[in-house]
Amino acid sequence: MHHRIGLRQSSLFLLFLLVLSGSVVRGRVRAADGVWESVGVRCGISSHSSANRFIQTELWAAWNLTDLLDIGRKWSLQFQLDSSAGWLSGRGADAFVGGVGPALEIGRERLPISLRGGVSPTFLSRDSFGNKDFGILFQLTSHVGVEVHVLPRVDIGYRFQHMSNAGLGLHNPGLNLHMFSLSYAF
Repeated sequence: MHHRIGLRQSSLFLLFLLVLSGSVVRGRVRAADGVWESVGVRCGISSHSSANRFIQTELWAAWNLTDLLDIGRKWSLQFQLDSSAGWLSGRGADAFVGGVGPALEIGRERLPISLRGGVSPTFLSRDSFGNKDFGILFQLTSHVGVEVHVLPRVDIGYRFQHMSNAGLGLHNPGLNLHMFSLSYAF
């Protein structure tokens, strides 16, 4: 059974994500500088052949949930909330894709590189893309990647991400994407 949700429902879900994200950081934005970690754009592509390739483009934002934690030897750890909203295209079909979830960033003082990873409950506005059936509209997206601080407030990044329904649906083919990002850090 293929599910599809229209633009209206997708827009309502995006609004829900923004309200949820805002309620998590409301009050802290005024209380502490740097609660907003970064905002940016990501674009990615699957490693399938061109006829079966998927492309995802999204806007994203990350908020710091904790102060920078010193874990020794000039290494630091930061817990964040990551949210995204965008478009997934493949096999002749397009859909809204959005998610919000925890992330972890590890960095070292004076090193212009940080490692990021996380997992996000993810929503698709359709679960069928041609002959690729993701099973259900609810997915989980896990990711791991690296960000390079090229300018004082500008980062470029790469992450490998896997999206699947974690066995909650009848079909669970999953989707692996290579995502590239450009972001502004606050």
